[in-house]
Amino acid sequence: MAALTVGLLALNAVAVVPPSRAAQVSGQFAERGTPGSSLTPESLEAASAVLMDAETGTLIFAKEAHRASPPASMVKMMVALIVLEQAQAGQRKLDEPVQTSARAAAMGGSQVYLKQGEVFPLEEMLKAVIIGSANDAAVAVAEHVAGSVEGFVDLMNIRAQALGMKDSRFVTPHGLPPSRGQEADVSSPYDMARLGRALARYPQALQWASTREAPFRQGTFILRNPNHLLGAFPGLDGLKTGHFREAGYNLAATAERGGLRLVAVVMGEPNGKLRFAETARLLNWGFNVVRRDVVVRAGEEVAPVKVVRGAEPAVKVVAASRVTLFRLLGDKATPERELQVPASVPAPVEAGQKVGTLALKRDGQVVGQTDLVAAKTIPKASLWRRLLFFWR
Repeated sequence: MAALTVGLLALNAVAVVPPSRAAQVSGQFAERGTPGSSLTPESLEAASAVLMDAETGTLIFAKEAHRASPPASMVKMMVALIVLEQAQAGQRKLDEPVQTSARAAAMGGSQVYLKQGEVFPLEEMLKAVIIGSANDAAVAVAEHVAGSVEGFVDLMNIRAQALGMKDSRFVTPHGLPPSRGQEADVSSPYDMARLGRALARYPQALQWASTREAPFRQGTFILRNPNHLLGAFPGLDGLKTGHFREAGYNLAATAERGGLRLVAVVMGEPNGKLRFAETARLLNWGFNVVRRDVVVRAGEEVAPVKVVRGAEPAVKVVAASRVTLFRLLGDKATPERELQVPASVPAPVEAGQKVGTLALKRDGQVVGQTDLVAAKTIPKASLWRRLLFFWR
């Protein structure tokens, strides 16, 4: 269950729980529980649920993690992710105008009552999608980005595949129940958590998802966020609710405390209030039983390496990025360090040039890794210096 990050920036940390032990994780954590309580799959009313570390993708707790069912409006997280990724890549601007089509204006359910021909900036439409769960805005955005709803759904499924969301199949950008003869969107708590991790990397997405109320259409309409955990659970800043009768009550939520960000997803809850209570229980339990330790800091000096024909005899080698280990409270085992560096490197050496790697191992498996890079530039030695060295 190692995290797949196709198309995104590579993570600097790897989970302390090796893939071969992933199936044991939820059981190990459940045995500890929070002080004075325990959390087991059987103790949750939700049909399925997961708790995941946002940075590493470590699965902390699972109940029917891969059970496929309708995610309802949680599919709108994918709408936001695709647009924000395109904006980051310079393919789209958040202030560009989005015009409402007849199809978008005809959408039912949660909406901002867009009228055909009405135009709003893309950012305003996305705020309506994430804060107010507006189905009409989701369709308008989809058509604007891909030219059609069907084309955008193709983008959604391509992105889901790249994220490793193997339990998911998107049919709509809004998540409404299917009409007669149509298929429904399907996903799983595990997949929704992967999607939530990707979306949580965008501060603007978290800003929208943590907004309880916002004006729309110059304040004549108020967007209201249906996530009742906002302001009630310390550190919570997203993500998305979802509900229709066949789907039950769903919620993807994320919170950060002390540098540790967790993502919780519950699906198929029997009532709306319970999804918030059980999600809060999952997150609170996670913050009580796990921790992340920084064991290698970015820029930490590891070892000098000889420089052949350099202006200096050696170059300091440092860690290119930090490495953090995610583990149970009380686990004080120190991972073994394994350096892979050459005996020497030829001049010239550029600052930041990769020289080797540092791997952390536990039980024979790699649990953390970072590149080792040159701390400074070492040019070639001058001809005179090389001659002096030769005649010594």
